[in-house]
Amino acid sequence: MDLMYQYTKSKRNVDIINQAKFIKNEILIRLSRMSVKLNELPFGLSNNQHIKKVNHLYNQSFQSVYSLPNPTTMNHSECLSDTLSDIKKKHRDVQMSMGKGIQQWASLQPDQQTNNNINYFLNKFYMSRIGIRTIMGQYIGNFNEDQEIVQKCNPKDIIEYSVQSSAEICERVYGNTPHVNIYCKDDIELNYIPSHIYYISFELIKNAMEAIVTHQYVDLDKMNIFIAEGDSDLIITIKDLGGGFPRSDLNKLFNYSYTKEITKHNENTILMSGLGYGLPLSRLYSRYFHGDLLLIPYEGIGTDAIVYIPKLGNSTECI
Repeated sequence: MDLMYQYTKSKRNVDIINQAKFIKNEILIRLSRMSVKLNELPFGLSNNQHIKKVNHLYNQSFQSVYSLPNPTTMNHSECLSDTLSDIKKKHRDVQMSMGKGIQQWASLQPDQQTNNNINYFLNKFYMSRIGIRTIMGQYIGNFNEDQEIVQKCNPKDIIEYSVQSSAEICERVYGNTPHVNIYCKDDIELNYIPSHIYYISFELIKNAMEAIVTHQYVDLDKMNIFIAEGDSDLIITIKDLGGGFPRSDLNKLFNYSYTKEITKHNENTILMSGLGYGLPLSRLYSRYFHGDLLLIPYEGIGTDAIVYIPKLGNSTECI
């Protein structure tokens, strides 16, 4: 990935045109695979209105890229960038549509085997989606630097922003928010995808805040975040005293069909908890470049969330 970061920094026309040729071919392959995956779902699910909408979107996107001329000039290359930007915008609601479709179908198919099958499919589907959006974004950065995916980033700054965003929601929903301590050396910097670090940390911090403000330990309203740099990983640890949960619930928390329980709650709970996809998707974002996300619950006490973010170097996608 460092090679990808360096290569897309090239301003030579020949390099950009070569990238365009590769990206067009690679995007077509990946978009077609997504459509195939959706068509292989059980009929009751593939025929679901929300899933059909997503499949139609991938087919449209394939046609948009396929109809472009093979890149031989800078104009062709920039046209490809514009098309990919448009596709990224149109695909912003794919996660929401998939979530609604899976919820609707899973409520009629409650057996454990169905849950396992859907979980396996969604892990593959979303990992592929992350990959498509990553290579699109990095290519678009040739023409719009502010849209680059891989950037030099400061993890402490990103996590401070995650804390701020989470606190605003927590205050709105519960009228209170816990105090957060962040321990980190200020000079940590790495090439990575800032939006991935934000998504992961925001989800974990938001969950920890909710656990703390709804738990009985009123006087222990603090949470601590540690950021450290190892030889091969950036390590982020989020510790809360929010009461934890049974260790037997770990698998359930990473199950996409668990989202159907959220629809029973009020709007404030939905605001704080989203569709319930946060944890499984956060783990996928962590694992995209062979990192990981671990939860260690201490029932009656709290939870430790540990995120391993690999220093990219020559790490490849985990798809």
